[in-house]
Amino acid sequence: MDNNMGAEKRLEELSKELERLRETNKIYRNQYLYAPLASHNLDAQGYFLDVNKAWEQMTGYSRSEVIGKHISLILKKNNIEGFKRAFSRFLTNGQMNNVQLTIVHKEGYPMNIAVDGNVCYDENGDFERTNCIFRDVTSQIEWEKKVQEVNKRLEKAQEIAGLGDFSWDLKANVLNGSSGFYKMLGYEENETFTTERINEEIHHPDDLEDINNWALSQIKQGLKELPPFEYRLMKKDGQVIYVQTIGEISYDENNNPTVFGTVQDITDRKIREKKLEESEIKIRSMLSNIPGIVYRGNPDWSSTIISDSSRMFSYEKTDFNSYKLKWVDIIHPDDRVDVLKEMEYHFKRKLSVVQEYRIIDKE
Repeated sequence: MDNNMGAEKRLEELSKELERLRETNKIYRNQYLYAPLASHNLDAQGYFLDVNKAWEQMTGYSRSEVIGKHISLILKKNNIEGFKRAFSRFLTNGQMNNVQLTIVHKEGYPMNIAVDGNVCYDENGDFERTNCIFRDVTSQIEWEKKVQEVNKRLEKAQEIAGLGDFSWDLKANVLNGSSGFYKMLGYEENETFTTERINEEIHHPDDLEDINNWALSQIKQGLKELPPFEYRLMKKDGQVIYVQTIGEISYDENNNPTVFGTVQDITDRKIREKKLEESEIKIRSMLSNIPGIVYRGNPDWSSTIISDSSRMFSYEKTDFNSYKLKWVDIIHPDDRVDVLKEMEYHFKRKLSVVQEYRIIDKE
């Protein structure tokens, strides 16, 4: 009797324990099925053992359509071989992180996904199943491609314009530049620049003091703008270039500054300016020593005196340059008709002309 009662009590306890296990299993099952991330389980050969609701929504396939089928069912064909290699490493290592694949939705359009997973083992340490989650990264990859395209266009634009940009963290003592910055100076993009290295290798020694005064004076005053400044830099091959830099200065909570700036190669402009200056010096020298007058005439015979007029007559430059007097007014009356006729002939045909005639001085 007592034995029967003990057996019944034991059966009742086992029944309750079984019910608790079923309830726990149901909870875990629901957590898997209704998890917000797409999830699936595969066997060691890559066949589906289970998928959850989020996985069904992502791929368009129902659970009944894929259980027992190989994962190649949803993979893009050119991804199958890559998956096999990744899956083999997965089984060996026991985990995979951010493995990107392209799957095909049931409706036929491709999707880029990132997979993270672990291998599940039984109590004996033998393979049981894989447990993986999917993340749809299609939009992310498209956005990254657009960013890369924009960066490429920006790099090309900087290269064409002879432009580069940089950030200079004074506390960390490091300068990072854009692709255009490194190309401008002939350095590799993975090279690190400290303030000391820039001063030693890149800043022209004759401009070094001015450069430091320009930048550090703004920082010492706590200013946020770095005004335009022109100076010389030395490329890696020793070539000297002229640049113009402009930038902004930001300060962290401890008032440590970081300079953000753009650098433009203005060497060609400086060369043109120098040639123009040299030409102007030559012209001024010529005008100062010429025995006659240099003037610019207009079709109506008004004129602008360029050289010193006192060498030839007593008229002042302002007599002509203020349009009070035209050049034709000082041509001798006996020569005027022939001069005008000959000038009109050559002017219409855009020909040069050498004329000799008399003029009447102011006196």
